Amino acid sequence: MRFSLMFFSSGEQGGATVTYNHLLDFARRADASSWTRVWLPERHFSDFGAVHPNPAVLGAAVAAQTRRIRIAAGSVVAPLHDPIRIAEEWAIVDNLSDGRVDLSLAAGWRAEDFALAPASYAERMNILAKSAVDVRRLWRGESLARKDGTGTTHSLRARPKPRQPELPLWITAARSSTSFELAGTL
Repeated sequence: MRFSLMFFSSGEQGGATVTYNHLLDFARRADASSWTRVWLPERHFSDFGAVHPNPAVLGAAVAAQTRRIRIAAGSVVAPLHDPIRIAEEWAIVDNLSDGRVDLSLAAGWRAEDFALAPASYAERMNILAKSAVDVRRLWRGESLARKDGTGTTHSLRARPKPRQPELPLWITAARSSTSFELAGTL
């Protein structure tokens, strides 16, 4: 049997610093035992999960304090981010952790979270599907075409190169049958 820690705290009882210190303490304890993963979510603008706006930053902190346990994004809300940024941020964590990253992408569901990318809300499932493909490609060292500020198209690769040649990729499926169907196809 495998055990993992999943952090999704509500509010900031005692303050964010106390919450982060607890998270790191539990991650160290799990690392010292036979636990498998630490899951870190992404949430915005809500007391529920308020201290988790960036799982890559928390993942880097966990990487610095552990040696064995896998570091998993419980959900990176793909429609809120460019796939290149997702690949870059998590490749840093993969290097800091010596190849212990697992990544779960999510479509998101709270309309309020999409204040960061309002145009993405209606197409979030399609964006999630495309992002999953793009992040995998980038992780393998492939490039994506992007226009720069002058409209010139460039072929871009994410840097740094990750430690793991293949990204253990998950899809967070919740609230809709479409998300479960998508998870089964990727």
